[in-house]
Amino acid sequence: MNVKDLKIDNVYNCENQQHKATMMYYGMSGDKYLFIPCHPKKRHFNGVPCYLTENEVKKQVKASV
Repeated sequence: MNVKDLKIDNVYNCENQQHKATMMYYGMSGDKYLFIPCHPKKRHFNGVPCYLTENEVKKQVKASV
């Protein structure tokens, strides 16, 4: 997914070779994109935030939920 298509507070499916997760895009922190694991229906946070670079977003963020 392109970073220009990200919308704050939207929920996205993210996956890499080890994990799959539902994450909410929460904005930027410096030059990285902040994603927080969340429960897609209840919309409560349930994990440690992660910071992704633009290249990581293109590879790992698949689609909005």
